[in-house]
Amino acid sequence: MGLFKKEKIDETAAKKELWTKDDEKYFFERYSQSGSNKPEYLVDQAYSLFAQNALKDIYLYDAVLRILDRYISDFPNDKTVRAPALYLAGRVYQDRGNTDKMFEFFKRAAEAEMENPEKIVGAGLDYAEQVVKCGRTELLDEAERYIGHYFKDKLGSPLLTYHVGAILTAIAEKKGDTEKQRYYKGHADAALNEIASIDKKARYVKIIKVKNLNIALIDEIRLFMIENGFEVVEYNDMFLWQKKGFGCFYNAIIEPAFDVIVVIASLLMHAGAGFIETGLEGFVAITSKKPMKKIIDNFEEKFTGR
Repeated sequence: MGLFKKEKIDETAAKKELWTKDDEKYFFERYSQSGSNKPEYLVDQAYSLFAQNALKDIYLYDAVLRILDRYISDFPNDKTVRAPALYLAGRVYQDRGNTDKMFEFFKRAAEAEMENPEKIVGAGLDYAEQVVKCGRTELLDEAERYIGHYFKDKLGSPLLTYHVGAILTAIAEKKGDTEKQRYYKGHADAALNEIASIDKKARYVKIIKVKNLNIALIDEIRLFMIENGFEVVEYNDMFLWQKKGFGCFYNAIIEPAFDVIVVIASLLMHAGAGFIETGLEGFVAITSKKPMKKIIDNFEEKFTGR
């Protein structure tokens, strides 16, 4: 989504090479010459850098915050991308372990979401999830208000439905509201069943239950994938990982959602000038080996119940 980024993420390269001082100087020169879309120009670039920072490099996080600071100072009354900007700052502070700043920016972003519902980026969801996981019982009412409006609308994907439903179930449980707890749990369970029914011929699906889905566990998952030869292609709410095989790419989408990790694995096979997605069964028929299935099965064994 970014306007100025390197063409390829190289995990082995010096991390600062992803965004040098010269890069930043050139970006702000371009920014000063840009037209009416200056707020989007800044926020898009901040998201681009965050998406490249799967290795959580402090230098890149600092660059993201500098760009967001510029947006906040230059456009204090902007509403077009205010929620995404504030939410991203919260994500940076979350990754850096600054809980107070995380809550501050998630809350500000959640308020911006409610003022401008067309810019829903997940701030209310993440705020509510962290309230539950950090044991901030004094904020439960506020958390329910921020995430509750998500549930009123069509959520679009079964995983998001599960994620929201699971958090609302936990909030209701902590507040002792058994009727709401039963209602939200029903929606969450139905969504999880829908995920489990994804076409197995095209994809290999695992739903892994965990006890403590936090930043430390996400870091372990990241290290596991790198150690198994995968490179991150996208890093935001989900991780898209790829590993090059013989005439194909192993593809793994890893999406954390409150107390589950959903893994959807497939293969991208060469087909003429492009690729087609095929299931693991088709690949096994060609090679008589199951390298991708083994990796995902090992992933399940390692992280179940963590």
